[in-house]
Amino acid sequence: LLDYEIPTETDGPPGALAIARAALFIGKEVHLLTDECNEEVLLAAVLHSDLQSYQSDSLLFIHSFPPADRFDSKDLERLNE
Repeated sequence: LLDYEIPTETDGPPGALAIARAALFIGKEVHLLTDECNEEVLLAAVLHSDLQSYQSDSLLFIHSFPPADRFDSKDLERLNE
């Protein structure tokens, strides 16, 4: 990870998935937000967890956003949905 210019997540996804699992267990729809450079990490974490079926059932959603210098009004609109 230290060889990358863009910092990548290492400890956030497991915690986010633990909270997502709890919310899904009580019947809530879950939206996980991340930045673009960590989207693959979060997707891989979901893929290798027991949460993948919730994504197929349209109960778990992952939304990624660009860095601040590329964040525009469309991203703001998606964020506020």
